[in-house]
Amino acid sequence: MHCTNCGNKNDPDTKFCGKCGAEHIVKDTDSKINFVSNSTWATQTTGVKIAIYIVLAFAGLILVSMILLYIPSFWR
Repeated sequence: MHCTNCGNKNDPDTKFCGKCGAEHIVKDTDSKINFVSNSTWATQTTGVKIAIYIVLAFAGLILVSMILLYIPSFWR
């Protein structure tokens, strides 16, 4: 590993440069970032939309039922 400050070659196990004393910054190349693909996001939002539509449909049915039951002039 070479020092990013002075270019001196150091052992990979050292935390500081043996020549200038600068701290070695080790980049973690093994870490993986998990991204949600657009298709997964679209599928999740589609499911939420369907659930919202179902809830709204039931609320509409209940509202219409209440209106029909409680308006006496409708049944005359």
